[in-house]
Amino acid sequence: MKKIDNLQAWRAFLAVSKTGSMSIASQVTDMDSPTISHYITDLESELGFKLIDRSTRPFRLTPRGRIVADNVDPLERGFQNLAELFEDEAKSVITVAAPLDLNQFYLHDQLFSYGLEHPSVRFYLRASCPIEDVISGRVDIAMIDRPVSNPDLVIRFCVQALSVPLATKEYVERCGNPKTPEDLKSHTGLLLRQGMHQMTSYLYDREGRMSPPLRWKRFFMADTQITLNHMMLEGKGIVIDCVPQHLARELEEGRLVRVLSGWRRKPQELCIVTRRDRESLSDELHDFALWWTKTEKAAATERTRNAERLLKSVLEA
Repeated sequence: MKKIDNLQAWRAFLAVSKTGSMSIASQVTDMDSPTISHYITDLESELGFKLIDRSTRPFRLTPRGRIVADNVDPLERGFQNLAELFEDEAKSVITVAAPLDLNQFYLHDQLFSYGLEHPSVRFYLRASCPIEDVISGRVDIAMIDRPVSNPDLVIRFCVQALSVPLATKEYVERCGNPKTPEDLKSHTGLLLRQGMHQMTSYLYDREGRMSPPLRWKRFFMADTQITLNHMMLEGKGIVIDCVPQHLARELEEGRLVRVLSGWRRKPQELCIVTRRDRESLSDELHDFALWWTKTEKAAATERTRNAERLLKSVLEA
């Protein structure tokens, strides 16, 4: 191959033209200085004129060398951009959906750590989604309430989410402490509705008996537990979908009390779900799905145990 057709030779020439030094150009291009010098000498021989004046320090372009550099530089940058484009395309982008509270407190760290260990994988993290987003391909993998069995889906159970009805001491002093689900007709409910999770309409006692449909004096719905917890801490109402580990400090400080003792929402079964054909065609997605299920199952189990201990020691003391 002629040096005039060799992109590396032109890259060496441009590096010297911009730095005025073989040694610095060597660092920039990751080529050794003798190789750079040979490339430039061969280019000059094929072109029939000098490109660089080596009699000065730093090196300077000859008049013809300047014309050549001005014409070659945009071409070299174009090839570099093209190489970076294909490099980016070779990296997998996995779209992940999960409840916003998990994203904010835990999941972003998990994904960031996984990305460091697997440089070819990138993540786009978004909030909870309905199962239709996984089926349609808008989301590659999601943590959601266990969906109805579907042969097109891979459903991996992760954890049962613990939740109990809570309110602030100030709210209870102002509005009273409901003892039964029927008492909620005099209270304000702060209710979760996100992705596949519909608004909780029933509670269950210790024996698993279902309450009558819940009736509230008024209720407010949001798609994030974080918003509802914030409203509860302002004394605006009762949260029945509360994940207590997110409120450990407030529980330990005694700002919150348990209401409707003995009643709680039906355990929420969170699963990690992918579309079967997508996972079978992507080693990156399959490997991540296995890793995420194992990692989050262990982490969530530990968080749930801690929450149970916290509730027992703080709320039932």
